[in-house]
Amino acid sequence: ELALIRSAREHLPETRVVGYENLNMSRFALSMYPAANELGLRPLPDRIVTNGPAYARVLHEEGVPDELIRAGCAIRHSSLWDERKPRRARREGTFAVLVATDGMLGHAAELVAKAATALGGDTRYDVAVKCHPLVFPEHVRSLLGGVVQEPNVRFVGDPISELLGQADVMLYTHSVVCYEALVHGV
Repeated sequence: ELALIRSAREHLPETRVVGYENLNMSRFALSMYPAANELGLRPLPDRIVTNGPAYARVLHEEGVPDELIRAGCAIRHSSLWDERKPRRARREGTFAVLVATDGMLGHAAELVAKAATALGGDTRYDVAVKCHPLVFPEHVRSLLGGVVQEPNVRFVGDPISELLGQADVMLYTHSVVCYEALVHGV
C-alpha cells in the first residue's frame, strides 16, 4: 500500500488515494500504524474509510490524524448488535464444525486440508466448508485431491449467518467472521 500511494503521488499527483480497512488489521501489526515522527514522511492515503466506527476509533487512538479518518458503513456487521440468534438443537452424537476460509486460495486450501485431515472420516464430526466469496470451492478441491473426499466433509454455499446457526464450533484463519460467530455463541 505504501508503494502504491508513493507511486500515485509521483505519477498521478492529481489523484486522491482512499484506503479502506475492513476490520482485519490487528493492533499488533505495528507497521500498519505510523508513529508520530513518521507523519509527513510516510505516504498515507488522503482518506482512510473504515468498516464502521469501531476501527475509526482504533485509528484515532493509534495517532492517525483525524482529518484522514472517515467511518464508513459496516452493513454486514450491523446485525451483530441485534439480539442473539436462536441456536439450533445439537444433533445427538454429531459435532458440527464450520470451516470458514478467508479470501486467499492458499490460506483456504491449508485450513481445509488441516480440518479434513484431522476430522475427515470420523462420523462424530459433520464438517461444513464455507469458502470466502473470492475463493471457489472447486479450486480448493483441485489443490487438495483425496484429502476432501471423506463423506463427512462437504463444501456448502449457504449464507454464513445460516451456517453459524447450525455450527458448534468454527475454524477460521484471517477473517472477521469470528465476530459473527461469537454473536451466534459459536
